[in-house]
Amino acid sequence: MTEDPLASVRPQLQAVKWQAEQLLGTLLSTQGGGSRAGQAAARLVAGEAGGAISQEFFGRRRLGASIGRAMVADGQRTQRANAQQLARNQALGVVAQARQVLDAAAPVIGPRLAQSLRRGLADAEAAQRPETVVKRVLQVTVCLESYRPPPRKLVEGPEAPEALRLLETGLRRCIDSRLSALTPTWWMDRVPDMIRSQAERRKANREKVWPWLDAGEHPVVEYLGFPDYAKIIFESKNWDQAFASVFVDADALRVKLRELEPLRTDVAHSRRLSPAHRRRLETYTEDILGAIRSASK
Repeated sequence: MTEDPLASVRPQLQAVKWQAEQLLGTLLSTQGGGSRAGQAAARLVAGEAGGAISQEFFGRRRLGASIGRAMVADGQRTQRANAQQLARNQALGVVAQARQVLDAAAPVIGPRLAQSLRRGLADAEAAQRPETVVKRVLQVTVCLESYRPPPRKLVEGPEAPEALRLLETGLRRCIDSRLSALTPTWWMDRVPDMIRSQAERRKANREKVWPWLDAGEHPVVEYLGFPDYAKIIFESKNWDQAFASVFVDADALRVKLRELEPLRTDVAHSRRLSPAHRRRLETYTEDILGAIRSASK
């Protein structure tokens, strides 16, 4: 059974909805025939009272009846205005309660839906007719009550994250550009012998196994392994003369590359990365590429 994401606020939400429904029912019932009948009776009484007044003070029934009806009509307008204001105040109280429930539910439903429902409550608060206020509150409560979190996306296959491709491309270009600025023979002079020979062997093997694919289009630097980047960058003279001005903090960069290495291995062996590992990959990639971009300006 799926856990209810709104379990902690659902009792309060249902209480607000029930209160809104009860208030709306009361408001609608006072607009029916019972109210009109009461007003007619009041008018009849007013006519009789007005006639009695006319006999005593004016001597004419017709004028007294007119004055009596005017007095009652004015009183009815005042009563209706007072009742309308009282009903609207009650409706606004329901709005305030609904807003408290929405604030408690906002971390669960997310900012976009929460913002939309807050606009709905603001529209309710701006309405003049009490029944309109309550109807709009009910729309918000129904929407919130029916909220269900979106289903998790199923990843069909462990595709290599785009961040990893961008990271490796950026590191290779950085190594190439920074070292070639020092010497045109940087591949021989600045890359440790073992790393250089391994990369050259990988390139040669690819050309031998798949000769119909033009491996010559790819420079040998693209055959460096992920651990090779750190070994080249942190080579003492390379760091001092080429990379310290780019990355500044050697220890921080070393930690990031060390933590990224097993993630790169997982991707290479078609193992799915956890959400936490994906976030780490994306964050570290942005940090490293940001440093490279800043240094190239």
